[in-house]
Amino acid sequence: METQLGLTVIGPKGQQLRLQRNNPTFQAGRDILRQSLPAEQQWLKLQELVANPLKALVDWCERFGLVFKDEGDTLRLNDATLNRTRWLPLLNRTQAVGGSPKHLLQFAERLGGQAKDAKVGNIALHLQDDKLRGLQPGLLMKVDLPKEARTGDVVNESSTGSVPFLVSFSDILVQPDGALKPQCGMVLTQVSDEKDTADILAQPAILGFNRTYRCEEGSVDGWLEDLSFDSLKAARRNAKEIQDTGAEARIINRITGEPVSLL
Repeated sequence: METQLGLTVIGPKGQQLRLQRNNPTFQAGRDILRQSLPAEQQWLKLQELVANPLKALVDWCERFGLVFKDEGDTLRLNDATLNRTRWLPLLNRTQAVGGSPKHLLQFAERLGGQAKDAKVGNIALHLQDDKLRGLQPGLLMKVDLPKEARTGDVVNESSTGSVPFLVSFSDILVQPDGALKPQCGMVLTQVSDEKDTADILAQPAILGFNRTYRCEEGSVDGWLEDLSFDSLKAARRNAKEIQDTGAEARIINRITGEPVSLL
């Protein structure tokens, strides 16, 4: 049974197992329940998942061709060594919304030798579309710029003004305390809705220009594309509007094609 709080699964002998929605095991647990496995085998896999929550991240990374290892105070993502406290929240957030660990590895590589202790737990990434290299992660931030700023303008740390814009920074300095200091970036768009912008900045990664979370409506012809958003809250509001008409709705993370929880 799925509720706003998470999943409750009843075992073969009536035992209850709960997976909280804000726990990294939640998405992995849903994936197990969707597999065509005997009920007893599903139950064993769920118990194993709860006993070792990081297994959810191991399996998730494996699906994207990456190797994830728990080494105590540090984590290994392929060849990148990461501070557990600094990086685990970002990994969990990305996994929870159907994102890809590949872009986290790319971001770590972009930060270079200082990546390990970088304070990345609550950051948002913007995936810049590079024609040669594909999607490349930049640091997404809200910055006050001159009102004349336009999409595509290049700005640096000296660019200041009074109008808020979303900026994708590709040149980032990791300071001695681990804080990220943006050096140079590209203007994405002017902020028009502060609440939606706050939620966009709470996402682990976006495509920008309202392309990240695609709402779809179920029909006799299959799933039909509706609106797309960078704010997950906005996507969920739109999905609720679709459901209110009596139709089925789902949200797809367009970065990976993975479904995202409606709650």
